[in-house]
Amino acid sequence: MKSVFSRLLPLLSCSLALLAFGTCISEKTSSYVRVGDKLPAFSVTMNDGQIISNDSLKGSFSLVMFFHTTCSDCQQTLPYIQQAYESFPEVRFVLISRAETDDSLSAYWQQHQLTVPYSAQSDRQIYELFATSVVPRIYLCDPGTVVMKAYDDQVAVHAETILDDLHQLTVQGR
Repeated sequence: MKSVFSRLLPLLSCSLALLAFGTCISEKTSSYVRVGDKLPAFSVTMNDGQIISNDSLKGSFSLVMFFHTTCSDCQQTLPYIQQAYESFPEVRFVLISRAETDDSLSAYWQQHQLTVPYSAQSDRQIYELFATSVVPRIYLCDPGTVVMKAYDDQVAVHAETILDDLHQLTVQGR
């Protein structure tokens, strides 16, 4: 006589497979910008007053990151981005908040001793040019603003990963 578990196992396996497939589908459709794409047209004002756009990034390697300071993955990733910012002065760093005020970001930056430039965006308008969900979202771009690497919360990003990828990108691009 079969146990209840052994009779439910095929059903459970099938359900898990469908769930995993559905997650992959939703993640694939939630990102508009992928590796090989050019950055979409955007313009943001950074915390130092500088205006950055996709056009102003041409000619330089760049890292564009979307984040929210209450996101635990973002909180873990931001120190790695700071480390990369300090290690690669030739790379343009553009960190764009998703629906946060300058006051809250300024306080967070000060509390965590971050110096990498950021742009406070009170809505999701800029973010939605790139994706519909998921932060952190990071794009490493070549001097033609073509995305060479992309990361989101589905892949654990560590300092070594970002530093290695930036090193590879900048060394190969010289």
